[in-house]
Parts: sequence; C-alpha cells; structure tokens
Amino acid sequence: MSGEKRKYVSVEEQELQRLRQQESRLRSVQRDLPERLNAVREQARQEFQQRLAPLENRARQQEQETQRLKSGLKDLEKQTQKRLQKQRQEFQTAVRQSESRQQQALQQETNRLESAMRQGFEEQRREYLQISQQQRKEYIQLLEQQDAKFTELISEERQARQEQIKQVVANIEEERERKAQLASDMLADVETVWEQINRDYQHERFAPGRLADLRRGLEMARSNIQSGVSEAAIANAQQTYLDLADLRLELEQKEQEWQLFYNAAWEDLQSLIAEVQANRECEIEVGQGSDAEKFKFEVDYWVDGRLSEYEKQLAELESQLKAGESTLTTEEVKQLGEEITALQPTLGEIMEQAKLSILGSQLRAE
Repeated sequence: MSGEKRKYVSVEEQELQRLRQQESRLRSVQRDLPERLNAVREQARQEFQQRLAPLENRARQQEQETQRLKSGLKDLEKQTQKRLQKQRQEFQTAVRQSESRQQQALQQETNRLESAMRQGFEEQRREYLQISQQQRKEYIQLLEQQDAKFTELISEERQARQEQIKQVVANIEEERERKAQLASDMLADVETVWEQINRDYQHERFAPGRLADLRRGLEMARSNIQSGVSEAAIANAQQTYLDLADLRLELEQKEQEWQLFYNAAWEDLQSLIAEVQANRECEIEVGQGSDAEKFKFEVDYWVDGRLSEYEKQLAELESQLKAGESTLTTEEVKQLGEEITALQPTLGEIMEQAKLSILGSQLRAE
C-alpha cells in the first residue's frame, strides 16, 4: 500500500467498530508459514547432530588411549568408557525420539495452522505459540530425563569405582617390592586422564578452575615418588583419579545440558524469525458479502518501522548465539532463551498496531 497513489474515502464509524472487533479481517499474505517452520526445524535438527558428532570422535580417541594405560586403572577406565558410551547413545536416542515427536506434532498441526491462517492473524498467532510451547515442553522433559539418568549414572559410577579401586590397591599390596614402579605407572595413567579432560572438554567453560586444582594432586604424587614414599604417592594418585572421574562425568552432563538449551533457544529464535518474515505483508478486508473489499499493506509502513526494529532485535540475538557457540555458558544461553521467549508476543503487538493505524485513518481504497 505504501508508495502507491490511491483515491480514499471515509469508512463509516459502524464499519470501523466492527473491523476493530473482528480479528479475522487481518490475514498474512504469505501462506507458507507451516513450510517455513518445517524447514527451520529440519535445519536445527541437522545442526544439532553436527554439534554432537565431535563427541563420538572424542570417545573413540579416549578408548584408544585407554588401551595404552599401564596400571590397574586400565580396566577401571575401560568400564567407565563403556558406561559413558551407553549414556551417550541413550542421550542421542532420546534426542532423536524427541525430534521425531516434535516433527509429528508439527505435521499434525499443519492443517490447523493453515486453517488458522485463513481465519486471521490472531488465530494464526495462537496456533503458532501453541506449537512453540509444545516444542519447549519437549526440551524441558528431555532435560529432566537426562538429569535423572545422569544422577543415577554418577551414583553407579562412584560405587563401581570404589569397588574397583579397592581391588587395584589390593593388587599393589601383594607386590610390595614393585611399589615404586606401580606408583609411577599409576601417576602416568592419571596424568593421561588429566590431559584427556584438558584437551577434550571445555572445563573452563563448565567447571572453571576445577581441573587446575586437581593438578596439585598430581604434583604431590610426583613429589612423593621422588622422596621414595610410594604408598603416599599411590594414595594421592588414586584420590586424584577419583576426583578427575567425577569431574569428567560432570562435564559430560553439563555439555549435554548446554546442547539442549542452545538448540532450544536457536530453534525458538529461527521459528520466530520465520514467522516475522511470513508476516511482512498482510491484507485487510473491509465490508461484507459481495461488497467486501481486500487490500494488501506493508506492515512496517503502518507501524513507522517498528517491524524492522523488531527484526534487528532478533538478528542481534541470532548473532550472539552464533558468535557464542563456543564460548557461551549454560546460564548465558538460558538467559538468551528467556529473552527470545519474552520477545514472542511483540509480533502480535506490532500487527495490532498496524491494524489500528489503518482503521484509525478512516480511509480505504475506493
């Protein structure tokens, strides 16, 4: 409507009042919102899987390095790797199942969304927000499930390690004459685990300072070996290993938690951007029956650029998420997700402003 020369006449006050009350008179010109949302979800799914792929490569490398350990920790590490691998597989299965449920829900709701779009913008928004809420509900349930599973895994892992470490110590006691060598082997193995965590996990992002603190245990064990106190060195190395194993589990949990929060925020944002793009141009219907007339209008024109400003806000959040993929903490991602959720009602407010601006002008094309 902007930029075109038209002849205008006043709309009767009764018609204005009726239009203000009938939200169905305002509709999006673009009717491909369901397709846009499907595309957003599929793209988010692919990107999520790409972020998970390096975790499998990491696991394979750690398994290979475990084979080169020299002390009794080797068997303990093998069992730990098996339990972690099982947990990762369960996590990926849960993610795929969640994605499948979301996709099925969107397919089932496509007809309702298309119908809502025909009925009017308010119905479209209501249906869209229900889809978004269901999507967030899926992620929350997945987070709760993984948290419960990790709590169980950590408990089982600690119990298993305590039993296995007792056996390692018992074996050392039987070989008193080789204690110095056994202490050196155990220290070397624990250092390997420390280096793995330092190399493979974003420990400063998810547990700042923790790994550096555990380095002191290794230095103490080394000092004890140099002083000829093998028993103390073994005890230091043993405790440091147990602490490292706990830290590794915690990092695995926080990493998966971050992945879920990040993907939820990213998908919410991309869905919102898709909805905005689908509503840049709308149409309004004036009159009834055979006298009804429709005309299209650019939303941004009737809200003095507010839609463009809104898009800039969303683009800024998109840039923050992209740039911070390797640096944002879980709390920062959650905060961005909350900002995105808080911005969802804004599009409805902008569309209402556009409608009232048009009706308030009391003009229509003749």
